[in-house]
Amino acid sequence: MDESEALLDELWAHCENRTDLTWYQEWQVDDMIMWDNRCIMHRRNAFDDHEIRFMHRTVLKGDKPY
Repeated sequence: MDESEALLDELWAHCENRTDLTWYQEWQVDDMIMWDNRCIMHRRNAFDDHEIRFMHRTVLKGDKPY
């Protein structure tokens, strides 16, 4: 395991069981979530791969790139 993988594993372990650091979405029709990849760790749990998922990317004018 390389150094970056070890660091990510440590970060996930630190965050995943902390309710003050974790958001779990109970999805409903028309729900939408937006986040800033520069300051949020995100991942998804397993889902029904027969469900339709839409993903869109948004970039704000004047925002600094990563």
